[in-house]
Amino acid sequence: MQREDEKFNSKYEFIDNKKDCSKLLYVLAGYKPLLWENVFGRIKRFCPKDVDVCIISSGIFSEKLKDFCIEYDWSYLSTEINKLTIAQNITISLFPKAELIFKMDEDVFLTEHFWEYLEETFGHYDKMYRIGFVGPLMPLHNYGFYQYLELKGYEKEWKQYAPQFSKLKIGGHSKDDNAALYSDEIADFVWDKCEQIDKEALEFRNMNLEPKFVNMRFPICAIMFRRKFWEKMGGFEVGVGNGGGSDEEQMVKFCAVNSYFVLCDIRMICYHFGFYYQEHILYRKYRVFKEKFELNIGEEKTIGL
Repeated sequence: MQREDEKFNSKYEFIDNKKDCSKLLYVLAGYKPLLWENVFGRIKRFCPKDVDVCIISSGIFSEKLKDFCIEYDWSYLSTEINKLTIAQNITISLFPKAELIFKMDEDVFLTEHFWEYLEETFGHYDKMYRIGFVGPLMPLHNYGFYQYLELKGYEKEWKQYAPQFSKLKIGGHSKDDNAALYSDEIADFVWDKCEQIDKEALEFRNMNLEPKFVNMRFPICAIMFRRKFWEKMGGFEVGVGNGGGSDEEQMVKFCAVNSYFVLCDIRMICYHFGFYYQEHILYRKYRVFKEKFELNIGEEKTIGL
């Protein structure tokens, strides 16, 4: 068990624009500037006004990120040590009034009503179940991919597109266990088949689906959790390396060992850009299919929240 001071052990610079809201959205950023304009623009457009926003860069200070935060009236935290777990512990401690927290990575494209849907799902199921965290459906995701195939009716096409993966079992997290998840083929397939993401998100919101309990490791690139859950964990342990993946492993293990439920709100689809192994092709695709990611909000007729 680590001492409390080790979990917060980094010098940092904090540009404080917090409004002392009871809700917080923070973004782990600093390494994918090509995506920032679209990703941050979506946060600005879709995040409710009663939510504090903080951009975090672990181990670096970015003038460009600082400029985004000044322009959007967000807070900015830069830590000296590159430890994602420490950076998150410090961030949560700097927003003491935030009871409901949304954590996301810099390569996640949010869609309209993401906060409202996830908060509603959390509040509804939390009355009966002990909820650890709730996340949206995401196609490039070890849980979301197979849900996406089923809901869009793409299962047969996927097997024809990548027959070498057609007999793989669903599940597994490592590259050896689930090669499809880390393959170029899965990234190609998702972004080739995906419609303009706001149009597709509206389609999902109108499907009248029910959130699902998750019985496998759920990547935490975009999740909502309560402050009291983080406190019961004792904050994030520092972990090895830069802590990447360690936060996810700790949250998933804590849920399993302490009988907390994890929920995926499949009514709400957001888009994870891709995994590290796929980035060499994804940046080319982003330039070709950029219009799929750009904001496109028309008059909405959605089956209610």
